Amino acid sequence: MARIVHLSDLHFGTVVPELVEPLLSEIRQLEPTVIVISGDLTQRARRHQYEEAAAFIARLPSPKLIIPGNHDVPLWNVYNRFLQPLTRYRRYIGINIEPQYRDDELFIMGINSARSFVFDGGRISYKQMERLETDMRSVNSDIWKIVAVHHPIVASEEIKGIAAVGRAEKALASMERAGVDMVLAGHAHHRYTLQTAKSDEETRSILIVQAGTALSHRTRSTPNSFNVIDTTRNYADVTAYEWDATRNEFARIMCVRFRDRGKWITSPAGCLEE
Repeated sequence: MARIVHLSDLHFGTVVPELVEPLLSEIRQLEPTVIVISGDLTQRARRHQYEEAAAFIARLPSPKLIIPGNHDVPLWNVYNRFLQPLTRYRRYIGINIEPQYRDDELFIMGINSARSFVFDGGRISYKQMERLETDMRSVNSDIWKIVAVHHPIVASEEIKGIAAVGRAEKALASMERAGVDMVLAGHAHHRYTLQTAKSDEETRSILIVQAGTALSHRTRSTPNSFNVIDTTRNYADVTAYEWDATRNEFARIMCVRFRDRGKWITSPAGCLEE
């Protein structure tokens, strides 16, 4: 079994301080195989915010796969925004803005959807789609093929005003051709899980796992949260952890088991021990 801890939208600069230590403690107890952070590490890409984000990340267990979000591109500094948008990200977080993680069970590919010319939304380029298909097709079918991207590939019907990433339909078609099993994303500050197939007639479905904001006070419909994804050869368990102020901890609130990769039949009893 492999275990992915999926965080998103840390937004250092708007962090609720009392959440930091409980989040670190819970993640350490979970003993993840890998941690994925799907963008928006900072609120305004300022130097001190990157310093705080980097200090937090250094305290997380390794390995980690981290990608930028739209808030990690400077907003008010026009020169930096358009000529060196991710210079600070590369300095404090990592040179590679589209990292990959690979082991005997998982292949996770980071896609950078943050763009200087799109202030809130994002975009996936044709070159990124081409590279995704090439890299994913080189991976054995027994291995979980997972994409990490900041902006949603499929927007939530529950949250108005948060659109899917630019070229979402074409990117999704590219992922389907490449045999992608799962997409991890954030941006909406709203946790949800769904699958892309609209009917039983479709031959393949991708599991979409969206994370809420882990640390920021800028929550929407749900408290601060993060996801844990446990994978085996036959199923994926997606577990949501939310902040419980009465217990001063991130508590497990629900778990859904998805069976049959590509078809995603949900278990009515949730996550059952096997």
